[in-house]
Amino acid sequence: MTMPKKGTRKIVVNNTIYKYMIKPYSRWGGSLTIEKPDGTYISKDIEGSITPSTVRSIIEKNSD
Repeated sequence: MTMPKKGTRKIVVNNTIYKYMIKPYSRWGGSLTIEKPDGTYISKDIEGSITPSTVRSIIEKNSD
């Protein structure tokens, strides 16, 4: 299953393109879903703001 095109953003980390989507669930937080190039996903619920640097740090922590 792939991510929908609407609302999906791209980020490049270590010359690899990742897709991510943020679904807000409250005023100060949201659910972050990241699609890796191999088709697997990383999902996190995050309190506070979700910025591209937040997404980058999560990708770097979960990279293989």
